[in-house]
Amino acid sequence: MSSLVKFFLHPFNIFWLLLFASAISYFFKREKLFKPVFIFTCLWLLVTSNFIVPGFLVSSLESKYEPFSKEKVLSDSVTYNIVVLGAGFTNNPKLPYNDQLAPNALSRLIEGIRIYKMLPKSKLVVSGPGYPGKITQAEVFLKTAVSLGVPPTDISIINTATNTNEEAIEYSKNYNKTTPVILVTNAFHMQRAVMMFNNKGINPIPAPTGYLIKSTGESFPYWFPSEVNMLNMQTALNEYTGILYAKWFLF
Repeated sequence: MSSLVKFFLHPFNIFWLLLFASAISYFFKREKLFKPVFIFTCLWLLVTSNFIVPGFLVSSLESKYEPFSKEKVLSDSVTYNIVVLGAGFTNNPKLPYNDQLAPNALSRLIEGIRIYKMLPKSKLVVSGPGYPGKITQAEVFLKTAVSLGVPPTDISIINTATNTNEEAIEYSKNYNKTTPVILVTNAFHMQRAVMMFNNKGINPIPAPTGYLIKSTGESFPYWFPSEVNMLNMQTALNEYTGILYAKWFLF
């Protein structure tokens, strides 16, 4: 998904555009236009910054698949490829490799290693691009995993794919499709990721991680408007848009 599309899907950016439109209509004395636009602007801010709608949309995505457990595999004597999708990093040699990974990326890698420890014959396949001539995210994944005790011989990398669809394409080209796959990505992103791999003839076992909505009802949600709720709304809009785009244009 392009940066421009992501910009226009950010609830706060939409709010400012709506506010600007209402200001222009007020300045030119377009009262019939000003009132509905201003009211919609206020409603948009309330809906997107409150817990209810963002929480519902994100939890609908995250509840699609259950967290991975050993019971999901037929046998731990089978070789599984644990595919950890990329999620961003910062190339800063002053930082240890784990700190170069974005929070979502680190969460995915930790889940991949957790599953690797469960399944003795499994292999890690880590993904993520980088700038030409620089270290890639896949290599940072690898170095972090090695520092956490995973033998480098049990890790392979995909370092050219820049999005989930390309990751599915690269995996299908370079790895045996008969080897069962355990797919690791954020819970909110898992539905789209599974779609991409299914489209390439791969039926992965989902291993969602990095949940945004963790409450089970015991704690009272934070109902007041907050930036966190807006970020959750942005995540939901990005994912649902990505799912629709994949269905309409990729498949």
